[in-house]
Amino acid sequence: MSEKRRRFDEEFKKNAVKLSYASVKTIMEIASDLRLREVILYRRRQKKGPDGNKT
Repeated sequence: MSEKRRRFDEEFKKNAVKLSYASVKTIMEIASDLRLREVILYRRRQKKGPDGNKT
């Protein structure tokens, strides 16, 4: 059986991107902590800058 797709609000996405830039942890560790796939976090980083806002 497949899992339901999780939806994240903009605040969560913004904070995840900020955390990925501010933390000494690797993207892999952060994604794991947030229960995200790494590729999702990398894509969000590309779309948003270090402050989490759209670039």
